[in-house]
Amino acid sequence: MNDKERYPEVAIIMLNWNTPDMTISAVETVLKSDYRNFKIHLTDNGSKDNSFQEFIEKLGNRISVYQIDKNRGYVGGMNYCLEQAAKTNPHYFMIMNNDTILDPKAISSFVTTAQKYDDKCVVTGKVFFYDRPNIIQTVGNNFNERTMNESRIGYEQEDLGQFNKEAEREMIDDVFMLFPKKIYDKIGGYSTYFYLNYEQTDLILRIKKAGNKIIYTPDAKLWHKGSFSTGGLGNPYMMFWEGKSIIIIHVLYQSSVDFIVFYFNYFSKLVWQLVKEIIKVILGRKNKLKAAIAKTRGFWSGTVWLLNKKVEKGYNPYED
Repeated sequence: MNDKERYPEVAIIMLNWNTPDMTISAVETVLKSDYRNFKIHLTDNGSKDNSFQEFIEKLGNRISVYQIDKNRGYVGGMNYCLEQAAKTNPHYFMIMNNDTILDPKAISSFVTTAQKYDDKCVVTGKVFFYDRPNIIQTVGNNFNERTMNESRIGYEQEDLGQFNKEAEREMIDDVFMLFPKKIYDKIGGYSTYFYLNYEQTDLILRIKKAGNKIIYTPDAKLWHKGSFSTGGLGNPYMMFWEGKSIIIIHVLYQSSVDFIVFYFNYFSKLVWQLVKEIIKVILGRKNKLKAAIAKTRGFWSGTVWLLNKKVEKGYNPYED
């Protein structure tokens, strides 16, 4: 076996939006990997700062850097990066968030695991909280394909070796994963029905439908900060996409009856959440009314989508 067969090329796919220092830190950890054959492909997704210039100056001779003039969202940005990287014909794609720190052995572990399954899989690893480096964020997800309910395995648990066995998973996050380019060639990238949120659920379900396994390996590790470029979890911008994308993912994969049940249950929860937050405002208490309104507006935007099923253009009333 020659080096090319032993170390097939891995294209690392990363996206930046207005967080150059964080992205550079993530890239630097990838560059310290022990794997022999990888290339980093970084797309600056319409940043309003000097991110692209910083990447060219500090990283340009070591990685491939692309620039998009206008923010295309996570889906549009990642798809653009995948398209550019595909031109180099790598054997694998490895997607990772830019607010992360990669273990030097992670790429090697991913490739070894994928080869064990004859490249008929997508592989993820052990993800920790950045600020609590021995506390697990996820080691894959439980997933109910009928209800579309999803929960992280190992969330908030201290790593005591309880997840040190390789295992098949029902669902994973795309914070950190590797899959063969041949899967991408067959099913494509992220669905353009999405802009942000649940795009990974759709992608993984399509990968599974194409006959591939979802594999967790404990030997690949990553530390994740979380949602910095979008302002953190719970802000109105994120909540709008949450309210819209959850409608789309459910209608795409649920039966008509299950979707109707979900839709009206979700609507009733939104109404009750709005009522509670309004009461808090009246009583002068700390509240999340803006987030609740944003999620409700997203819900109605998703409802309109049910009628037209248009490709997502990225309109969000809470974008700066």
